[in-house]
Amino acid sequence: MVGVPNSKGCALCLKRSIKCDEGLPSCWQCKRGGRKCPGYARVMKFVDEGPKMRRLTKKSRSARPPADVLINESPERHQEAGGSVNSFAIEHRESTALVQPPSVALEREQLLACFVSDMFPLGTSGVQKSFFGSWLWHIPPRLGCSPVFDYAAISLALAHFARASGDQLSFQRAEMSYNMSLKALSAVISDERRQFDSDVLGATMLLGSYEKFFGRGHSWIKHAGGTARLLQARGASRCYESPFDYSLFLACRGSIISEALILKKPCFLEAEDWRKIPSGLIEFPLLPKSPKLHHEFFTHLAVVPGIMSRVNDVEMRANSSYTSEINRLLVLAQAQALRKDFRDWYEEYVGSEDGLRKPVLSKVPLTESGDLFDSIYMYYDVPSATMITTYYAYLILVNREVNRLVPNTIHPDENLKLAQKICQSIKYCSEAGQCGITTMRIVLPIVILELSGMYLQWAETWLQRISTSTDPSCHNKERQHQYPVTAFG
Repeated sequence: MVGVPNSKGCALCLKRSIKCDEGLPSCWQCKRGGRKCPGYARVMKFVDEGPKMRRLTKKSRSARPPADVLINESPERHQEAGGSVNSFAIEHRESTALVQPPSVALEREQLLACFVSDMFPLGTSGVQKSFFGSWLWHIPPRLGCSPVFDYAAISLALAHFARASGDQLSFQRAEMSYNMSLKALSAVISDERRQFDSDVLGATMLLGSYEKFFGRGHSWIKHAGGTARLLQARGASRCYESPFDYSLFLACRGSIISEALILKKPCFLEAEDWRKIPSGLIEFPLLPKSPKLHHEFFTHLAVVPGIMSRVNDVEMRANSSYTSEINRLLVLAQAQALRKDFRDWYEEYVGSEDGLRKPVLSKVPLTESGDLFDSIYMYYDVPSATMITTYYAYLILVNREVNRLVPNTIHPDENLKLAQKICQSIKYCSEAGQCGITTMRIVLPIVILELSGMYLQWAETWLQRISTSTDPSCHNKERQHQYPVTAFG
């Protein structure tokens, strides 16, 4: 696995063997001495972290705590842990480590380790490949450095166990931890020394995941936007400072692209410096094979929001002028080129693994499946299902934009067939864990716009069923009926 030297700080502080606060744009030591801070660029090295991860897995499985081991989030308990409910103002101090009794820190680390190993276990024959899962495994060792990060991680873990057990008390504690993290985030974002820290970026990702996974309507979009702005402000070069930063970048790309798509604005990941971020920098059991193919896929996805935004501009400024026509033709060429890139990528992707990634139709008796279709698609693995169904959905979007520029360029039957393929993949994805369910929540709103009659009603029913199943508090009617009604909600 890619690693970085254990010593942290700017090059000058490391040379002088003094503690560095890693502040941006200049550390405190350099600022105090009137010196120019050289920055924090560190050369990566390859280290084998497999044994460490396997030990963490064994530890979490042998000491699996119940969901209620999390600290009782009362003011008294916070004082025991060295803090208070309202003590989230970030102080300028040399160390940001949380002061906690060893037992408290151990409980939190065990809870997180159990959560991660439960969702994405290592060392099993059916390991579920996932960028998000790979990043989650970097979280337990990082606990204790930042309140905003700790509370966000704990809220996600508790909500997971609350859903599994139906324990409303655990869910209430998850909500409380979530709110604690929001308060801490509000304070740290205004702190120029810490607002671009990796823990702050990670916390926004965790909070968005909490809302996305556990049925909080469209609130996750705001966190995705926050993650996007922080990531963009930090710059592409910081995405591979450490395995944590790099795996976080891999995990958050989808949400960032989705947020841009919903807001109908270009995605900054379309820019050249982000496209050039190397693929395959780290190795981890949960990372999908063929990193180059996955990198190309997300590169193509990032272009789609920009295409849609430019098509909107063309329609708004439509007139008979020569310049307007040139702009329309340029955007049309971009959309058609992207369409070709997607199709070429798909052929290469399904041809990998000796052609085993290609979806296979399997006959299913209607009386048993309760489906409108007498056959459903089966996939090589969960990543194949999520990648291919997402490809179908994005190709539908690109086809729509081409037809907006030149009506009837692409026959409507093509999008209808793509929508049908997604519908025939619902059963597989709905039984493929959190990754499969989340993908269906993303692509079904796109499919719905292509369907009519009983097929439309059937797809809407599936979308509501999938959306409500993710909410631990589904007894709450107001939240129970919230489900995405726009693309990627």
